[in-house]
Amino acid sequence: MLKLTAQEQQTIDAYDTNAAVWARSRNKKGDWIEEKEKFNKYLPIGKILEIGAGGGRDARDLIDMGYDYVGTDISQGLLQEAQKNNPGATFLLQSVYEIDFPDNSFDGVWACAVLLHMPKDRIDTALQSIQRVMKKDGVMFISLKKGDGEKFVEGDHVGIQYKRFFSFYEMPEFSKILHRNNFKIVESYEMDHSDKKWLAFFVKKK
Repeated sequence: MLKLTAQEQQTIDAYDTNAAVWARSRNKKGDWIEEKEKFNKYLPIGKILEIGAGGGRDARDLIDMGYDYVGTDISQGLLQEAQKNNPGATFLLQSVYEIDFPDNSFDGVWACAVLLHMPKDRIDTALQSIQRVMKKDGVMFISLKKGDGEKFVEGDHVGIQYKRFFSFYEMPEFSKILHRNNFKIVESYEMDHSDKKWLAFFVKKK
């Protein structure tokens, strides 16, 4: 089993400690809706895996769109909230580095605001793990925060002090990472979300 780094564990602890608050604050139906509609255009139907399901916000929309959905996260606290918010859905405690499904299991993957919590020297391992469980020509959505480097970010969220680890990327940098991990970019762009600059990628497994 690939051991989590100290940065990753501290970020998980931040989510676990305040899971109910995090889930409530990120439970807006229709968030990232334009990206979900694009995802649906590239993959109208199929079995999909969400990496970093969090409190289950995106699960609700994706299930409503008709996908055969499975959600994973490494935060036990957030998964409990996700299950409360989506009682009939399947959620599993799994690391992106060790996805416990056979090869070629999924038609699509939804990875919204999750790969940004991984140290840059582990991003290849994460993408290779995801690619293994995707079918050929499977579709994946990825969103990342735009910027440079990697660091802990402290903040005050709805009255709670927290510290989380982030890796920031520029478009050319992450595009290169995707190509070397055998993904074809079908659409990519910069966007504003929650007063932050983000990168959005829609890719296919070659």
